[in-house]
Amino acid sequence: MPPEQTTPPATTLPVADARRTRAEILRRLRTHHRRLGAALLTLLGGTAATLATPPLLGGIVDAVAEGSGRRP
Repeated sequence: MPPEQTTPPATTLPVADARRTRAEILRRLRTHHRRLGAALLTLLGGTAATLATPPLLGGIVDAVAEGSGRRP
């Protein structure tokens, strides 16, 4: 027979309320404000590049199709 397994009593973890959670988030954002700014600028730059690519490629394709890139 296997020895009896005893399980420890269930314990619950402490849960922060909304006010404490908000305070902690703001504290961490103030601590890392430069990193946050760099991350936001990187995301904005990536978004701008993503949005600018299709029109630029479309212009290149149109110019090649029209032959406007050839010299007489």
